[in-house]
Amino acid sequence: MAKSWSKRKTLHHKHKVEKKVREHHRQVRRDSKKNGGSSSGRSRKDPGIPNLFPHKAALMDALNTRREEETAASAAARLERRAANKAAAARAAAHTPTEGLGAGASDGVGGTVPASSSAAGRSGGSGGGLAAAAAAGTETSRRAFMAHFRSVVDAADVLLQVLDARDPLGTRSAEVERAVLGATPPKRLVLILNKVDLVPRAVADTWLRVLRCDYPTVAFRASTQQQRRGLGQSGGDALDAGSAGGALCAGAGALLSLLKTYGRTRGSGKGVASSIAVGVVGYPNVGKSSVVNSLARSRVAAVGATPGVTRNLQEVHLDAHVRLIDCPGIVFAPPPPAGGGGDGDGGDAAADFSASLVLRASVSPQNTPDPEGAVAALLARVGPAPLMAAYTLPAFEDAPTFLALLAKRRGKVTSGGVLDVKAAAVAVLVEWNAGKVPFYTLPPAGSAGAGASPASGAAVVAAWGNDFDVSAVNVMTDGRPDPGGTWPWT
Repeated sequence: MAKSWSKRKTLHHKHKVEKKVREHHRQVRRDSKKNGGSSSGRSRKDPGIPNLFPHKAALMDALNTRREEETAASAAARLERRAANKAAAARAAAHTPTEGLGAGASDGVGGTVPASSSAAGRSGGSGGGLAAAAAAGTETSRRAFMAHFRSVVDAADVLLQVLDARDPLGTRSAEVERAVLGATPPKRLVLILNKVDLVPRAVADTWLRVLRCDYPTVAFRASTQQQRRGLGQSGGDALDAGSAGGALCAGAGALLSLLKTYGRTRGSGKGVASSIAVGVVGYPNVGKSSVVNSLARSRVAAVGATPGVTRNLQEVHLDAHVRLIDCPGIVFAPPPPAGGGGDGDGGDAAADFSASLVLRASVSPQNTPDPEGAVAALLARVGPAPLMAAYTLPAFEDAPTFLALLAKRRGKVTSGGVLDVKAAAVAVLVEWNAGKVPFYTLPPAGSAGAGASPASGAAVVAAWGNDFDVSAVNVMTDGRPDPGGTWPWT
């Protein structure tokens, strides 16, 4: 057995240690006094209102009264919330899922999760109660988002409708354009073709030419830098910058020049710029907040891959002349089925609309009740070849086979050894939204314009020529004067 060492120390060593401890404590107290702190190690309690204060009694009464008012207001708000929840539950119990879907369509707008109600409306049977509860739960969000949109239209002088360059027609809304054209006083609309770096340059250039037949359209690529401030911007043509890659924003100079030129034309005197409000609207997850951050060169708005990050209006002042208003993403209700079909046609239309929302990244894949149906719509859109190349899978013909192969490849198995095809479908939709599968749409053959405008866009925008003076601002050359040629909206 090893010999244990004794803990006995000499008195010289003991006194030396005690002396060093006292010296350390004295140095700590000295530094604390020098920095304005207390000499003692304990934090002082708040002494409250001194007794010698001449108006202590009145001040205490005022504080007690305020505390009682806050408590009463909190209790009243709690009671109101309970009453609202009971009313929502009563409405959910009184309405069927089909009626809830019709009410949402009559409002003309849905929140970030309208697919839950539309898909649940066709589930029937045991899922009817859940569908009705989901419809009632999103009713408040629908009305709130619609109120936000109307506030932006009323407050803004120019509205920027952000489109996804991969599917411009799918993310373009005739409701937005109808609201802008019918607003009083008159508003201006500019289309932002965002995410041009995700499509070939030739495809983006074709879409620009088509969309500019209706409204002024700017190619844009939002910044993907991670720092909080000092987001960079690249000059030149946004299409060239987008095809070259990188993390800098492209197209901001052209857009700001266009807006400031419009501000100068609205000024009280010649060359005097006036302050303008610019609203940023569009479908969820098309990059509205990223556009705002890129223009402001700072992360002033929250962004994320999940739809519905922006829940309220947010104002950002770029300078003394341009004020941006970021609006939450809005999903408008689907159009009624053509020909006034029966319940089966309405259910198919609701299912197609639900799948289209998921593929547009307007609804979170984790919240969709039918991810397998959305994957089937994805397969019908892109075909098997891109999915086989992206996931290195053997040949398959339908969505169930594709999901089974992917679940087996990734080990997604439930209890009992059954393949979890639903988890595989959700994973596919998440990666689809992240851009793992290359995809883009082409303009309709022989189309001179996108055709989503409720009126003749070219005829309406012809009156905007003096406001958007393209002789002073050329979007194609990032704000430099146009060397020649004409623009579709002049």
